[in-house]
Amino acid sequence: MKIRCPQCRWAPDGGPHWSCDRCRESFDTFATNAQCPGCGQNWLETQCPKCAHWALHEDWFDGGPPAWQELEEELLVGPAPKPAPAISRPGE
Repeated sequence: MKIRCPQCRWAPDGGPHWSCDRCRESFDTFATNAQCPGCGQNWLETQCPKCAHWALHEDWFDGGPPAWQELEEELLVGPAPKPAPAISRPGE
């Protein structure tokens, strides 16, 4: 699977081309699944360092998004609720 900008087709080289606007940590967003290693900020979109186009992080993956799609859903709607414990009544 190749990783490329959906706009200009630039391919990242593994360098720390992205920086967090919260803590200013520089990192490779594809090595961290779009999560800042400094403060834990999660990113749903990634900006291309070459053409400055913003796109959903998953759109950078030729052949479809990686297995972290469940993480994105969890970020948007929260974790799946845990089932309520069974309540027993006296005499049951």
